[in-house]
Amino acid sequence: STGVELGNKEGFPKVIILLKISHNNMLKEWPNTSVAKLLGIKYPIILAPMTIAVTDEVIGTPELVATISNLGGLGTFGAGMLTAEALRKSIQKIKSLTTQSFAVNLLVPREKTDSFNQSEVENKVKISLEQ
Repeated sequence: STGVELGNKEGFPKVIILLKISHNNMLKEWPNTSVAKLLGIKYPIILAPMTIAVTDEVIGTPELVATISNLGGLGTFGAGMLTAEALRKSIQKIKSLTTQSFAVNLLVPREKTDSFNQSEVENKVKISLEQ
């Protein structure tokens, strides 16, 4: 394994990524793959979707998503159980910090429950695509 520190701008999280390279040419070949081109990323690094939310206030994760995207990976925002408004604000925050690709991970339960709201899920998908 090789530890690589990727940037440390003030106000952004310090990111250290451990890479286990199984093939010496993997990183050289990666930018030419269809996945890299589709996602618009330089490195085969995808941030696991995470969110720390206190009511409608999202803490830290938009900055982490933007940092990973700015450094050539795919930042992924975990929308989880956020309200539509918190999701909208978070996506706007990420877009203010990066012009690079990033993903939004929505949590949709397999089965409908009492707390499942189909229109809320549809609204969150719409927000994710519009923003």
